[in-house]
Amino acid sequence: MTTWLHGRFRDELRAADGTVRATDWQNNLVTYRALDLLARLLANQPELDGGLYCAVGAGDAAWDADLPTPDARVTHLVREIFRKPLDLANAASYDATTHTLTLSITFGAGEAVGTLREFGIFGGDVTAAPDSGYLVNYKIHAPIDKKESDTLQRTVEFKLGATV
Repeated sequence: MTTWLHGRFRDELRAADGTVRATDWQNNLVTYRALDLLARLLANQPELDGGLYCAVGAGDAAWDADLPTPDARVTHLVREIFRKPLDLANAASYDATTHTLTLSITFGAGEAVGTLREFGIFGGDVTAAPDSGYLVNYKIHAPIDKKESDTLQRTVEFKLGATV
């Protein structure tokens, strides 16, 4: 039997005029650091508080022509521009039947403004400081041009499972 942890996400970008652009579900990368963090949390290491942040980045404009394949050893975003703490009481849910953890993140007006090409979920000893914490989930994606008045709703899922 093999166990696995799979990540995926989808976005809804809402403009001030009410226009909504939504993406289909897309896979994202669960990093090796996710396993490090899980082991350290199970070992009850006191410096890990269990908080989560979602960070978005500008990445590299060259990605617009050809998206690179991310490496599971990645530990930070290429060019982080905004980071937001997740209120886990309201932004996280777990369905024990499907073994799915769902995170809902809203970047409101004035937050994460610019061309976004990458995002990550950070945990463990994470703070508001860029590059802090354990990057557990990462995605390089097609550019999203988020304007000052736009709202970006991102849903991230982690599905835990087993195969025989």
